[in-house]
Amino acid sequence: MSVFLNIDPPSNTGFTETFGINSSGQIVGYYENPQRHGFLYSGGTYTTLDVPMASLTEANGINDLGHIVGVYQDSGFKYHGYIYRNGTYSTLDDPLGTSETIAQGVNNADQVVGIYKGTTGPFHGFFVDPALGLYAPIDDPLASTSYTGTEGTYAQDINNAHQIVGYYVDAPNRYHGFLYANGNYTTLDVPGASLTRALGINDLGQIVGTYNNGSGHHGFLYFNGVYTTIDDPQAGTMPGQGTYAASGIDNAGNIVG
Repeated sequence: MSVFLNIDPPSNTGFTETFGINSSGQIVGYYENPQRHGFLYSGGTYTTLDVPMASLTEANGINDLGHIVGVYQDSGFKYHGYIYRNGTYSTLDDPLGTSETIAQGVNNADQVVGIYKGTTGPFHGFFVDPALGLYAPIDDPLASTSYTGTEGTYAQDINNAHQIVGYYVDAPNRYHGFLYANGNYTTLDVPGASLTRALGINDLGQIVGTYNNGSGHHGFLYFNGVYTTIDDPQAGTMPGQGTYAASGIDNAGNIVG
């Protein structure tokens, strides 16, 4: 039997979203008050995460060491990725990300994936090992190379087997999930869905994400070739409502979104 629990920081006055969970049950995300703040939920306690001097902070991923990655906005309204370790925030900016860089997922080797955008053209995924400082692009070959607003590749999470999940947007502006493993891209499309985005992966290769099939948004779990829908019973059923996304999964199968 599935049990759904609400995660809602007491300082929240607007919207709360959770993105990542590790093997200790620590959860990261953001809340609004009214400024957007990252947060860590651990052992029943909420801790706010704000990059110094930032106008906005989000926490997007956490590994088993408690190291956190995310995005912040500076005073010039530019987005930068970061990794937070041992009380210190370190900026992660892809050299090609002249418009923005967003860190989304991190494994136990502190290898990070995310997205960047140059001055022109589509979005790109990236992989970086902060210890080496070497950035590598992640571009699904089926992603559109033109750009009208959303096209490109979005890397979202990485596990300890170096499997990467995310989604790409093709030329007709359709969203498809992908798994990148051993140099190969595999498209992930929930049957009957008009949109699929893969957002999280654990070390068992279980993948979570979101899809839309015309009746609203739904979360999903994909494992061993089978898609299972995840719908919070408290989610609305009106147009535009629903379980917007299952965003992260730990090795015990606990899911946040």
